Amino acid sequence: MSAPAIPCPTCGTAAPWSRDNPWRPFCSERCKLVDLGDWLAGNHRIPGDPADIDGPDTTPGGLPPRPPPPHPAPRPGPPVKLYSNAFAPSPRRVRMFAAERGAALEIVEVDLAAGANRTADYLALNPTGDVPALVLDDGTVLTESMAIIRWLDATTPGPSLLGNTPLERARVDEIAERLMYRLYLPTAHVFRNTHKYWAGRITQVPEWGEFSRGAVLAERAALEAVLADGR
Repeated sequence: MSAPAIPCPTCGTAAPWSRDNPWRPFCSERCKLVDLGDWLAGNHRIPGDPADIDGPDTTPGGLPPRPPPPHPAPRPGPPVKLYSNAFAPSPRRVRMFAAERGAALEIVEVDLAAGANRTADYLALNPTGDVPALVLDDGTVLTESMAIIRWLDATTPGPSLLGNTPLERARVDEIAERLMYRLYLPTAHVFRNTHKYWAGRITQVPEWGEFSRGAVLAERAALEAVLADGR
């Protein structure tokens, strides 16, 4: 007996159902991610779906499949090269996004403690000496984490993580800028002005570090309220 063909709730593609399919009843991980919210809420079932643990949908005819989202064409060639550092927060931000988005990266570790970011070769790549730096297939270099994230999101097949409507994209930018300027930068001021790692590397101002510590703690409390609000 052949396996029943179950239409994907997202794109409507009929594919043989199998318990070995980790995305069932979706045809792919992409379609599952697109429809994850509806699927978890249990309001986008297909009548008689064997994977429906709550039983068949009682709605006559079930819910119609939504049209598939547009797919960027897969980018040919090997993974792009990301100059990174395992401990630095900005390249970690890019690596986390790439992992969530399914973007392939070739990681090149830059030893900041040993001064590898100040060598002539690296400064020729990125004159600021900062990480991350992303080298594209044609040799173009992107050097800011949010710019790299936007490029990865736009060139990786699958649903965008940065929003699909003007309001969604604005909300993403809103929280990203708040995290950058009201949390990340004050945290950096605390680290640079109070930690022994920076002693002798920069002129530390401990009073500024302690002032920034208070700003960080206040913003963390404010962000908890934003997250609790469910926006």
